[in-house]
Amino acid sequence: MRQEPCLAFTDAWTPQERTLETAGLLRMRAAELRNPEARTRRRLREALRAAQEAGRRESGNAFWPQMQAVFHQALGEARPARTAWETAARSRRWNDLQTEELLKRAEDAAAAHGIRQAWVLMAAYPLRSTDAVAALKSFARIVQRQYPIRGESNLRLRIATVANGRLVRDGSRSLKLAALGSDILETATYPPTMASFPSQRALLIARYDLINAAREAGLQEESLWLLRSFQENDGWNTLLASVDPIAKAQQIALASLLTSVLPGSLAMLAVTGLLLWLVGWLLVHRVGARRVVSPPWVYVMGVLAGVAVYHQLRLWVPAVAVAAAFGFLGFGPTRTRKAQDEDLGPLFGFTVLLFATVFAVFHSLMIAGKAWPGWHLLPFLQLDAEFVGGAGAWASLAGLCLSALLVVAPTWAIAERQSTPFVLGVALRTAGRFLTFAGALLGLLALLVAIPIDRRLYNLGRELVQNEPLHYYVQNP
Repeated sequence: MRQEPCLAFTDAWTPQERTLETAGLLRMRAAELRNPEARTRRRLREALRAAQEAGRRESGNAFWPQMQAVFHQALGEARPARTAWETAARSRRWNDLQTEELLKRAEDAAAAHGIRQAWVLMAAYPLRSTDAVAALKSFARIVQRQYPIRGESNLRLRIATVANGRLVRDGSRSLKLAALGSDILETATYPPTMASFPSQRALLIARYDLINAAREAGLQEESLWLLRSFQENDGWNTLLASVDPIAKAQQIALASLLTSVLPGSLAMLAVTGLLLWLVGWLLVHRVGARRVVSPPWVYVMGVLAGVAVYHQLRLWVPAVAVAAAFGFLGFGPTRTRKAQDEDLGPLFGFTVLLFATVFAVFHSLMIAGKAWPGWHLLPFLQLDAEFVGGAGAWASLAGLCLSALLVVAPTWAIAERQSTPFVLGVALRTAGRFLTFAGALLGLLALLVAIPIDRRLYNLGRELVQNEPLHYYVQNP
């Protein structure tokens, strides 16, 4: 029953590409065990042969014979399943190769984007699958229901189940897989009629029943080993109960999203502001440009803008609001001043800057959702689907903020008896100038701050992907 603990394995082993593909195939076939339509004998045989071949290449890894036991059982071959399960229990270590695969994915993503950032690791973190270990837990439940504790043969199978649960728990390098390994270990103690979630008292009684059964059968060394295993499992359960790995991973993912996307999104905001500044300047200084935002062309633009918003949101209210905002540009004073005055007062400036600020927020979120880090991280952050991808809700909300300026322009134009297109030009020029300088300065500051922070986040993300239990063990010794 000698095993190697997982906490020492901090340097990821680099397996052959063929071995990684085999591990991925076994996880996929394990997931299909829950689907009767996908679980065909041909696929089960294919997975069994792959596990046997991988086991011959890497004989010390318990993962391969464990998966052999699962697929033998699924094929109705109880005796070979038991033999494979007991063979796995005598292994020295457990590795399902997911850590190596996730690190490889992160490295490939970094190479594809030409830069190594923390977001590639946090995008890989939630991809770790529990399908294979869940299948092992189901096999342990079969052992619990079909093999009582008494009888040396049954007892040795129960002890083998404890060993396999311990191997999974110690070798998983993931807290969610370690929790499943801990469950497998505890399941080995349950009598055939015990429920899946016993009380603490019932669990303690079941543990000592197994230990006493081993002593009665003359398995003194095994009984001491069982006692140590249960004590270690209590320590693991304390660790699992004391941390919230998903919440911490989401915090790191959000921070890595900001460090990777914020400088670029602010730079894009500055470019957008520059375009608005240019349009506003043309409307203020070129009379010909004002005809474009005057009837009837402004109504045509309103219809097109409303259709675009409806296409993105599939909602009539914001689409009609945008179209109506363009329609407001058709209103203006009956008589205008001969001399146009660009000073429209502090309230006008405050109103324009307020809408420009809200637009900047939605514009930045739109860019974040459109960028690759956003595509990969926002679903993990449990954001609704319509906010992922950049071109949906965030773009429409940003458009609504700009449309608000179209309502501001005729309101001030009528109050000041000035041309509506001219007032719109002043509003766009003011908003564009603010967005240009704010985006450029904040973008430069964000870049200077993001570089050292992202390096720290990269190290944290690598610790979580490479050996999550060790990370928390060091943080909370």
